[in-house]
Amino acid sequence: MSKISKHQIPCPACGNTGEFTRWDSINVDLNPAMREKAKNGSIFTWTCPHCGKTFTVPYATLYHDMKRQFMIYYMPTRPKDGKGLTVSRPGKHYGLDGYINRCTYEIEDFMEKIVELESGLDDYVIEFLKYVLCGKNRPKDLPEDAVLRFATLVSDKDGRPISIAFNCITRERVAPGKEKVMMVPYDIYEEMKKDGIAPQAFEQEAEFPEISQAFLKRFLGQ
Repeated sequence: MSKISKHQIPCPACGNTGEFTRWDSINVDLNPAMREKAKNGSIFTWTCPHCGKTFTVPYATLYHDMKRQFMIYYMPTRPKDGKGLTVSRPGKHYGLDGYINRCTYEIEDFMEKIVELESGLDDYVIEFLKYVLCGKNRPKDLPEDAVLRFATLVSDKDGRPISIAFNCITRERVAPGKEKVMMVPYDIYEEMKKDGIAPQAFEQEAEFPEISQAFLKRFLGQ
């Protein structure tokens, strides 16, 4: 089930307080309208009822997709040890059999992780592929400050996957949906999945591991 809580929060602009609804957990099978609100980050936005200004309000939440069998925690603060998230009491495992569990510490990572896991692709490989693409041999047309965000799996008319699309996010402001897109042949993803290197790069003991660029860079000392 989904859980919500109501909070009175002060506006950073005018100082008046207003009510903010927190989604402490989201079950998108029971509340399907919340799927897009989580994916576009609007569950973390609040508009002051007094001055009309809108702000981002980070808070912990658990996203649950029963149909696709995955759960994603978003936590606004990363633990010092950086070893993912474990929430069970000793001797009692929290996860469900067959589920993929992940944790994220950035709102953008949380939004992207939903899309990654909805695609059915291996997010270990997707994140490792992004890291390789932004490395020393990065494509010449990829800006130095570009951050790659998984967009979608592209298939042909018969449903066979042919490429993976990444949005290239840069400091230059562009309208949503107008970002530069990098298309990567699906065969590259398949080869990387076969060699088995990607999961080793994210090895950690946690019920909800962090599979992200931030973790990979910390792991590699960058």
